Amino acid sequence: PCSFRTSKAKPSGFVEKIYTQPHMKLDIEIARSVKMKEIADIASGTGIPRDRIEQYGKYMAKVPMDLIDEEKVRRSKLILVTAITATKAGFGADLGAEKFLNIKCRKSGLRPALTLLVASLQGLKMHGDVPLEKIKEPSLEGVRKGFANLDRHIENLKGFGQSVMVCFNRYASDTPEEIELVRRHCEEAGVAFAVNDGYAHGGDGAVDLARKVVETIEGHPSGPLEFTYSDGDSLKEKIEKVARGIYRAGNVVFSKTALRKLESAAQMGMSGFPVCIAKTQYSFSQDPKAYGAPSGFDFEINDIVVNAGAEMVVAIAGDIIRMPGLPKHPQALDIDVENGFINGLS
Repeated sequence: PCSFRTSKAKPSGFVEKIYTQPHMKLDIEIARSVKMKEIADIASGTGIPRDRIEQYGKYMAKVPMDLIDEEKVRRSKLILVTAITATKAGFGADLGAEKFLNIKCRKSGLRPALTLLVASLQGLKMHGDVPLEKIKEPSLEGVRKGFANLDRHIENLKGFGQSVMVCFNRYASDTPEEIELVRRHCEEAGVAFAVNDGYAHGGDGAVDLARKVVETIEGHPSGPLEFTYSDGDSLKEKIEKVARGIYRAGNVVFSKTALRKLESAAQMGMSGFPVCIAKTQYSFSQDPKAYGAPSGFDFEINDIVVNAGAEMVVAIAGDIIRMPGLPKHPQALDIDVENGFINGLS
């Protein structure tokens, strides 16, 4: 459909002009030539009464979720399009979420309507000083002590202006008493709560979670996004603001190498870059064994890596390997097939 002509006066392969055949319509021309059906007529054709839809102009409407279960709607050719896009922001409000909000949202203009904080009893117990070999055993006291870590994550996310909801990932070893304890704590903290049982029951196990997400966004969406630092701060100030404001460090210590590289980056005009701090995922500090909600600790920046193409400055905290690796005992070692059934997946 196209012909190309190269110019001898320009480098070989340089396309000077592209000629499109006049009889071929562009996508936008085809779309504009079609008359759209009004949403009320579409709803009527699929068996949805007009008084059950909430219209937004002629061509869009919200449909009550309870109608999805009705047989007459299931038989029709109804395509549900949601305006809610779920984006995985990474591990922890101090790592993935901080980078997603301070870097990705800053550069892209994205403004989340809700932030979902995923929690589990085993994670709470780990931060509540329960030994790993007993982490699947019931321990209300361990869960209570672990709330300090959960609350720190909630506080950090609210500091970004976010409406927060806790998604509780249920495991087979969880007890109803422990789950209820977490539910009550979240209610007292003023955050929405829902149990995700999708691993055991597929989509049906995540319906309550989905409904609560929609309900929370419609009733209590996030406010304007508030960044931890401004573009005009120096690179050193940006690192210090994240370390003190998000991790709760008392003192931020920079090695001579880190200070030299920060100064070099500033001289090259990179002071406006956001900062990406690489540290352990197991603790708010640089110490992977400092569970719970530590504060007032020294936070050491040992090295600086400038990612000029991505336009960010990476600060290396503590002894951290930047390439993700497997745990000491990968789950794959426990997976086997017995009598035609797969065991060891969880």
